Amino acid sequence: MKLTDEESALFYSVWMPLLYGVNVKHNFSPRFPKPNPKLVKPVHSDQALPIRDKIWDEPQLIDEFLADPELCSFNEAERKIVLDIRAHFLKETFILTEHLPKYSVMMMTTGDEESTRLYGVLGLGYSIKASVLIPPPVLVTTVLLPFQGKIIYDGMGRFTPHQFTEKELDAIFAIYRATKRRFGIFESLNSHSVAPLERKKKSAVSRKKTKRRR
Repeated sequence: MKLTDEESALFYSVWMPLLYGVNVKHNFSPRFPKPNPKLVKPVHSDQALPIRDKIWDEPQLIDEFLADPELCSFNEAERKIVLDIRAHFLKETFILTEHLPKYSVMMMTTGDEESTRLYGVLGLGYSIKASVLIPPPVLVTTVLLPFQGKIIYDGMGRFTPHQFTEKELDAIFAIYRATKRRFGIFESLNSHSVAPLERKKKSAVSRKKTKRRR
């Protein structure tokens, strides 16, 4: 349900220099530290959040960073990771619907079954299940990113507890089940979804289960 340690280190080895490079030019977060290549790890969210928000609101900042040789020293593989993120990131409010052994499922919906999609999302250093102690369904405002054929999130987001009504729960799970049967769960942001699960298998999400957890 999360990246391997090696994958997580690779992600942060491009993510932190990207944040730092954008910040050097625009000074969105004065206290943001210079990345240490020998100690790749995330910084406190208060330091990273102002830069991160600006990047997703103005993704051309990524283009500026990549085009500036004084700021960006990425090799071809690292540049490809950033370009993939630039092309396919998804900023949205999702409904975290369930945790599966392979990943956590986030549903993007406007209430229209035709446009609803399910995404299997991996955690970074920790699984999303371990990071979010609130049982599903949970409203999540975050940014999903493609990463080496998988879907991750950028490590920051707002997980909002919400007391859904019985009518809302019925609607959420009805759309969830219908979407899962019809489109399956997307495991990549730049490819087709995986094959839908067999209809005979029961979904791990059920209203009864949710009632017991609340």
